Amino acid sequence: MLCYCRVMEPLQYGDYPISMKTNAGVRIPAFTTRESEQVKGSFDFIGVIHYTNVNITDNSDTLKNQLRDYNADMAAKICKYFFRLVNLVRDLSVTNLSMNKFVQYIMKEVLINT
Repeated sequence: MLCYCRVMEPLQYGDYPISMKTNAGVRIPAFTTRESEQVKGSFDFIGVIHYTNVNITDNSDTLKNQLRDYNADMAAKICKYFFRLVNLVRDLSVTNLSMNKFVQYIMKEVLINT
């Protein structure tokens, strides 16, 4: 959902999430009122790549650094987890649960809040 917020929220609401604006500060461009209206609701399709599972943990200590980049602004540690044939059954159950939660989140955000 981390990527959803960074990419889809501007397209859905016409502005970046508050947490993203707070963490990135002046490094993130601001939309004018006109740009915000143009961008808001400007998506037709949401594609989801479901072949990997990514585990995300808190890494908010990176926000204490004066010099930060895109990765530090996320304040998250990302561990990509790819399928391995040996663990296929376990991997699929984790991915199914994750996918179900993600689809529920998208349905709530897109269908209810727009």
